[in-house]
Amino acid sequence: MSELPWFKFYTEAFRDPKFISAAIENQMEEMTVFGIWTALLCIAAKSKTRGKLLITEDIGYSIAELEKYIGWYGNLSTGDLGSLIKSFIGLDMIAIDDNGCYIIINFEERQDIPVKDSKSPGAIRTQHYRERLKEKTSQNVTSDASPLSSTSISISNSLSDSLIFNDIKSHFEQLTGLPVLPQAIKAIDEIIAFGGTPADITEGYKWFKDNSGKPLKYYGQLVGPTRTAMSKRLNGNGYKPAKSKAVDIHATAEGMQKYGDWETK
Repeated sequence: MSELPWFKFYTEAFRDPKFISAAIENQMEEMTVFGIWTALLCIAAKSKTRGKLLITEDIGYSIAELEKYIGWYGNLSTGDLGSLIKSFIGLDMIAIDDNGCYIIINFEERQDIPVKDSKSPGAIRTQHYRERLKEKTSQNVTSDASPLSSTSISISNSLSDSLIFNDIKSHFEQLTGLPVLPQAIKAIDEIIAFGGTPADITEGYKWFKDNSGKPLKYYGQLVGPTRTAMSKRLNGNGYKPAKSKAVDIHATAEGMQKYGDWETK
């Protein structure tokens, strides 16, 4: 396999009991053991045969060479790294092949798990947002749509998660005049997750100013009104104004309760 500039590192590694055991056995700090293990993973990832601790395509690192390469970490004394690797072998973390080369056990198996098997929250919210944009665009496209309309749909579908977030963030700033503080990210993420668009945010903001009787202090106060504005847009003429007001009041109160106190911290 060709060299890659990255490898998958699993969060479960932090505070793994095996590191604690190796640290106790070798009288080392746990984070020193953790750091050395991470360095060994980096070497294994850079090797021509990923998972093996190789200098060249077929020559593996010796303990002495590893000591020179990463032994400075934690001010290790001569022999400390060799003792630690023996502990890793005893803990079934490292093995030795027939040629005497050190191998990180299950390295390749854990690297080959497809990333697409688990969608991140950002990927999910991006999918929802694209679906809403596509639906909104398709409502405005007639049967004799021009090539430009098709291009617009294509561009909308190719928006990255960061572009979507920045679009919503910029719209909030321009519309309300409030800065987007780190605490406001949760409100923006929720709006993106349920498919709210900048136009929905604008309508929600108009309703808030006309009906809430309170000044806008937190972006979270617009989550409920934005959701209602989106429902109104999607339902069209079937949306009942009298009912919407009750829904909006409840949603706004919910948004203020959910985000208000939290964002002031």
